[in-house]
Amino acid sequence: MQKTSGAKFIQSLFEIKSLTKDAQKILQDFDQIAQAAMPANSKQLVALPKIIRELSHQMTDDRGSRRLGYMNEKTFLSAYVRYFMWWNLVRLTRLFANLDFSFLRDGDVCLDIGSGPLTLVCALWLSRPDLRDKKLVWYAMDISQLALSAGEEIFLSVAAATGGEPWKIIRVKGELGTAVKQKAAFVTCANMFNEILQKQSEPPDYLAKKYSQALFKYLDFGEQARPSIFLAEPGTPGSGRF
Repeated sequence: MQKTSGAKFIQSLFEIKSLTKDAQKILQDFDQIAQAAMPANSKQLVALPKIIRELSHQMTDDRGSRRLGYMNEKTFLSAYVRYFMWWNLVRLTRLFANLDFSFLRDGDVCLDIGSGPLTLVCALWLSRPDLRDKKLVWYAMDISQLALSAGEEIFLSVAAATGGEPWKIIRVKGELGTAVKQKAAFVTCANMFNEILQKQSEPPDYLAKKYSQALFKYLDFGEQARPSIFLAEPGTPGSGRF
């Protein structure tokens, strides 16, 4: 069956050939970075597959049982970092390697909401060597201080492995709507809204408008500004409608 032009375009956004060799190597050996940031003994490592399965159910067919603060539990966070974070890094690095980030300038302030263990920030660093020399400031916001702390350790390890001075990370314990000190040139959210939406009953169009306005409040709309937003959500019907 011949692929449509739309399908070819989507496929081109995830071409691995655009990803540098050092990034591919780090992704391949990510378990070592995870172990250094969140050490686990042999007994804990043996228990990981069971915890990963449990967390997987809570993220898919049993979403109602998942608590919003699940990353505050060390066992769940360890499982998330070693499996789900790695898989999200694989997907995001390929996507970011094929997108245009020329709008980002030296000294820009960025905000990642629902940052967890800084998955998106790590993915951007890995996939865009052209951005590593830019002195970006990242506000990483999440309700789990434990996840943010682990994520910063992982990011610093990734930056050390690739070379270059790491971007400045400012951890913010909070959720969408929490104030930050500076307006942002770039606001990002990856796999965040599906967790918020699981507790909401309003129509998707109403929620989309409501949360769009919340995101816009973080952006810098000054005369020289080039404000941008990046959103990524799972391919579920609910996320699609939203």
